Amino acid sequence: MNINKQTLKDFRASFNRSIKSLENEYGVKVNLKNITYGNTSFTSKIEVINGTSAKEIARNSFKDDLDRYGHRYPEITMEHFDKGLRYYGKQIKIVGIKARSPKYPIVYKKDGTLFSSSKRFKTTYESIKVALEIT
Repeated sequence: MNINKQTLKDFRASFNRSIKSLENEYGVKVNLKNITYGNTSFTSKIEVINGTSAKEIARNSFKDDLDRYGHRYPEITMEHFDKGLRYYGKQIKIVGIKARSPKYPIVYKKDGTLFSSSKRFKTTYESIKVALEIT
């Protein structure tokens, strides 16, 4: 195999086609990450995400965030992902927690646009607490 940009692009496409049966069998989504290559070899990371639909993957990702970082934000629950909350007069759904962002750790989307390629917004934990007290 001649290792160059084009052959690796073809390899990625072939890999994605051949991995579909495993994804269906185990109910996961497999992503081949960035490929680093030289003259004689190449390496890549593979990410396996539990869930097959975009909705299921987003829900599992948020649940994972809550399991890891929920102790820092006890007011936030899965209900805020499923049903959402009122925030400055708009209905939103919390979709993630960025633990490394001390100022704006809460990630949300406007309701009705959760699973499309819509824009995600960030906010402070304190403003979410205020919104939860109002509702």
